[in-house]
Amino acid sequence: MYIWIEKLPEWLEMTQQELKKVKTGLRRGKFHAMEVILHKKFLERRADGWRVSYAWITTNMNLLCKEHLPPGYDPDIHKFGTAWVRRFCKRWNISLRKKSNAKCKSVFERLHQIKNYDKWLIYHWQDTANWDDPYFDHDTFTGENIGGTNQDCAQGDSSDEEFELSEETESSSEE
Repeated sequence: MYIWIEKLPEWLEMTQQELKKVKTGLRRGKFHAMEVILHKKFLERRADGWRVSYAWITTNMNLLCKEHLPPGYDPDIHKFGTAWVRRFCKRWNISLRKKSNAKCKSVFERLHQIKNYDKWLIYHWQDTANWDDPYFDHDTFTGENIGGTNQDCAQGDSSDEEFELSEETESSSEE
C-alpha cells in the first residue's frame, strides 16, 4: 500500500501507454524463474508449428517445478490449474490459437494410428472366418474372388479347358 502512495505522483504524470507498461512489468508469478523457462519452451513449440493447449502448459509447468524444485514449491498445494494458466497467459501475452487446418497432421502425429490399424488389419485377415465380413470384403480390395470359387473362373476363363502354351513359352522351354 505504501509503495502505491509513494509512486502515485509519478503515475499521474505518465501517459496511459506508459502507465500500462509499468503495471504489466510488475506482474510476476510465484515461480517466475520456472515461468521464464516455460515461456521459452512455449515459443520453441509454437515456432515448430505445434499446437499449445492449457493442458500442455500445465503439464510442462508441473514437470519443470518437480525437476528444479524452486523454493516454496509444494506439489500437493501447487497444481497449476486452469486459473493459473489463464493468469500465466495474461502475464506473458499468450493467446491459444486454434489450428486453421486441423486435418493436416504430420506423419509423427498419425504414426500410432497407422501402426495400430496395420496390426489390426493383419490379424483380422489372418482369420479366414473374417473373409466374409461385409464391411471388409476381400473382393472389393483385390478385385479377386477367392471365397470358394476358382480364381480363373472369376476372371472369365473356364477351368475345364486345357492350358495351352504360347509360342514364346514353348521356345523358352525347348532351350
